[in-house]
Amino acid sequence: MNIHDSIFETIEAHNLISTQDRLLVAVSGGIDSTVICHVLQDLGYQFDIAHVNFKLRGQASIHDFQFVEKLAQWFRCEFHATQVETKSYARDNKLTTQEAARIIRYDYFQKLVSEQHYDKVITAHHAGDNMETMLYNFIKGGTLSALRGIPLRRDYIIRPMLHTSKELIVQFAQHRQLSFCNDASNEDSKYSRNYIRKEIIPKLLILNPSLESTLNRTSHMGAGYESLIEQQIEAFKTNHVLQSENRLEVSLEELKSYASPLIILYHLAKSYGFSYINVEDIWTRYLNGNGTGKFFKNDQCRAVI
Repeated sequence: MNIHDSIFETIEAHNLISTQDRLLVAVSGGIDSTVICHVLQDLGYQFDIAHVNFKLRGQASIHDFQFVEKLAQWFRCEFHATQVETKSYARDNKLTTQEAARIIRYDYFQKLVSEQHYDKVITAHHAGDNMETMLYNFIKGGTLSALRGIPLRRDYIIRPMLHTSKELIVQFAQHRQLSFCNDASNEDSKYSRNYIRKEIIPKLLILNPSLESTLNRTSHMGAGYESLIEQQIEAFKTNHVLQSENRLEVSLEELKSYASPLIILYHLAKSYGFSYINVEDIWTRYLNGNGTGKFFKNDQCRAVI
């Protein structure tokens, strides 16, 4: 399969883009986002381009901005850009640099969607990114959502290249002799995701050369399992949960009759800041009959049995 078929099949199979959609592509200037612009043009889609200068790499960041601006001129599309002092934002909000960059990026997309009336924002995540994300989540102690990996769509964000391998992306760039920017920080193994990509995945590929396709199938299945669980949780909420703006009242006695009650309780409580370990403690005390009247506190709220 070539890259055009891979991306087009993903768009069609999941109804990612309609003919009326106004599209915005997030472009860093790297190989992935550069390639997706060329493929989308080949497939007949019209789009505009957005770029964020995080001001993390000095002159290299300026070069990336200039490259993407010229790319937009080449495609004869609108170019939107912003620049932010990411390290200052991270320090002020007690975030890592990577967390801050992600928030800045998606806040800017939201701003453009609201003000410029775009229907979809396309990012250039690919199958390799999904594999890295799943492994990262597992290592960090992810729940079932770790099986889902990167979602194909979330609100107005769509990822039509998510089922496409990095190999196809590189082959296309070489065949077209495309220019693109290289971010040196992507090679620095001090960052967790880079370490996973450069150190862990090559070793796992020795055990399973088809690891990428294996994990991507698992990702599809994980999304399906999560949907089934969410349906069960909604059914329980409808019948046995009273919820207001500042209060959640759960019938633990009714919960006992459901399959995997601890999972349901965790999904209800996690939005209130309770971890799985917290919920496990609450449920165990309830079952043992020694928790009545006891309360558990976190920074957001408290739970009372």
